[in-house]
Amino acid sequence: MTLLEWIENKKPGKLLRLDDRIKIEHKDESASILWLNKNVEVPKPLEILEEVFEIYDGIDLFSSTFKIASIDSCKCLGSVEITFSLEELQSEFEFCNPVLPEDSIAFMVRAGIGIYALGLESSTIYEWDTEYRELTGTYKNIFEILDDWLSAFED
Repeated sequence: MTLLEWIENKKPGKLLRLDDRIKIEHKDESASILWLNKNVEVPKPLEILEEVFEIYDGIDLFSSTFKIASIDSCKCLGSVEITFSLEELQSEFEFCNPVLPEDSIAFMVRAGIGIYALGLESSTIYEWDTEYRELTGTYKNIFEILDDWLSAFED
């Protein structure tokens, strides 16, 4: 399953394909923007997240609920920065001084929760709460994170 298939299945809406990105206006009135990867090489550790980085290079999901970093530079619409680069996010993550079971690379932020990082040895995704400075979850893939988030609204 690709990320776009997950979105179309779980959070459908009006999809607009542009030259450099896909924009979705969801039925719940939130919006998502997925910038297309235009031959930017995916860093080796992030190849495990191929359903994201092989196809996209910077993502803003559900009106900035989730932001997935761009591989090499931030993504902007006009003068507004929508997503940040992996390097910027990793610097922010390291500044948080996270205590995780292994070295990790940060790749995604969830508003009001924290930063998600991929374990470099286990390929486990760690959820680091930036406010409480603690590990608050582990996931096998990005779809588990999104399913958990979505299920909170269905209960």
